[in-house]
Amino acid sequence: MIDVLTYGETMVVFNPQTTGPFRHVPTFSRSIGGAESNVAIGLVRLGRSAGWVSKVSPDAMGDYVLSVIRGEGVDVGRCIRARAGFTGLLVKERPGTGDPNVYFYRKGSAASTTLPHEFPIELVRSSRYLHATGIFPALSPNCLETTRLVFRTAREEGVPIAFDPNMRRKLWSEEEARPVMLELAAQASIL
Repeated sequence: MIDVLTYGETMVVFNPQTTGPFRHVPTFSRSIGGAESNVAIGLVRLGRSAGWVSKVSPDAMGDYVLSVIRGEGVDVGRCIRARAGFTGLLVKERPGTGDPNVYFYRKGSAASTTLPHEFPIELVRSSRYLHATGIFPALSPNCLETTRLVFRTAREEGVPIAFDPNMRRKLWSEEEARPVMLELAAQASIL
């Protein structure tokens, strides 16, 4: 049994090594970024056990995401390997002062193609808590249906749900998000 199970998309992040317009920056560092995997990594660093589920691309980028998260001690053993597709990318541009510009390349990513029947639902039953965000259900209609299945299973099994809305306006409008966020928040034990 793990303490916390979470699921979602983790992207490869490219951070510029210098400030200025993207076209003038010669080098970038590489890391990963994903709200749900960040929570899992943080929990492991605090001495808890955590599992993370996603559908990852069948290439070096998918290998990289799994390697980094596994290297932090998070159980990634039930992640789904896509037969095709790509890992989402997040590229930052630091214009000088203020917040960076962030560019997402994720539409149609491997994670966004997750189907409800692919999710290893037995992991929900064997977890003490489920952690979810509002990002994954915004990726695609099938990700929303997967989230509904995961939440329904957690409720049926008495697994408390921690839900972080984490509203991403680049993924959907407030009008699209509102009913879904309210639906999911109403099922959460921790909001």
